[in-house]
Amino acid sequence: MKPLPSLCQRLLNGPLQAGDLDLAEDWLSREFQALKTEPDADIPFMGEPWYCPLLTTDEGNTIAKPARLRALAPLYLLEGVWLARIALPANGHETVSALLLRIFLDMVGLDDPTQPPPLRFRARLLREGIQLPPLQSPDFFIRADFPESILRFCAWHLVLMHRPRRFLPELLGYTLAHVCRVTESEEEPELPALRSRQAAWAPEAVDAG
Repeated sequence: MKPLPSLCQRLLNGPLQAGDLDLAEDWLSREFQALKTEPDADIPFMGEPWYCPLLTTDEGNTIAKPARLRALAPLYLLEGVWLARIALPANGHETVSALLLRIFLDMVGLDDPTQPPPLRFRARLLREGIQLPPLQSPDFFIRADFPESILRFCAWHLVLMHRPRRFLPELLGYTLAHVCRVTESEEEPELPALRSRQAAWAPEAVDAG
């Protein structure tokens, strides 16, 4: 696979190079297949709370708070991005898209423009003295030196954004798992209530899909 930082940058902001989407789609297909065949894969059950090992390992929690927030920044700033091209008003005649739109609006805070979670997280970074380029900057992924494991997670989100129909079952399952993830102590105090509301809606979208 091409270097993750530059691929994530192109998937988010372009311009895409020839073969980027085919390569990324093939990579994500293999990632999902590996999860399905791995005997010890920790795949959450439908609708049950679970901890994400990537975000909650003992090693990760021993990192100083500012460094940890900086490392996790791409994930929190890209909250819900995988729904951006399927959760659209224009697709409101489709039951699954309408249900995903409700979840997406709640995730990115469009119902309350003063409180979108990504904006609140950006404010937390500034309070901790962490300076990062805007998401739209060509330097965001390439020069920030984020951990590879976090970049792989971001690449999942961005490929799902570009190929929501191709990976619709996986997108629905991923959305349900995301909203059922147990939040960390460092996350926004309002997040558990948001996730609880979204977790009540997500099974409807899964059933409709």
